[in-house]
Amino acid sequence: MTQTADNVDVGVSGIVAVAPLGTALPTTASAALAGTFVDVGYIDEAGVTETPGNDSAPINAWGGDRVRDVDSNFTTEFSFIMLETTDKTLDLFYGDHDVVAGVSLPKQAWIIDYEDGDKLRRLCIPSGKVVKRDPVKIASKEAIAYGVTISCYPDVSGNKYYRYRDDGVS
Repeated sequence: MTQTADNVDVGVSGIVAVAPLGTALPTTASAALAGTFVDVGYIDEAGVTETPGNDSAPINAWGGDRVRDVDSNFTTEFSFIMLETTDKTLDLFYGDHDVVAGVSLPKQAWIIDYEDGDKLRRLCIPSGKVVKRDPVKIASKEAIAYGVTISCYPDVSGNKYYRYRDDGVS
């Protein structure tokens, strides 16, 4: 296999945007977003973490040899920390920003864009929901931050998200 340094990507900067469920998603990394997408603002320097997962149950043969694994419960989650305190970030974190305890957070369409020089990358999540919220620390020497984990749900085609790459295309 040939080693190519240009194939090493770094998420130098990017955005996370959200829109109502059913919003038309772009089909390239450089296509304009529908006007209903709202950028959630600054994301913590750690960026976005993708966590693919599944459960695996072993099948063992007589005598104990593991002969197969049956996979199930396929999941994909993305997590990030929002640094801005705005109506949008509060709505994403707490639900309606006039917070009522026990409010279920809605499924929404999500876009995660990142770039590395002229390389553009885009993750399109047709249906994602905030399923985990990190503790919020309020202190005098650090930003109040809102860490969330989004779980992805399959669309009508069975896809939980779409990944697009545009290299050097404007």
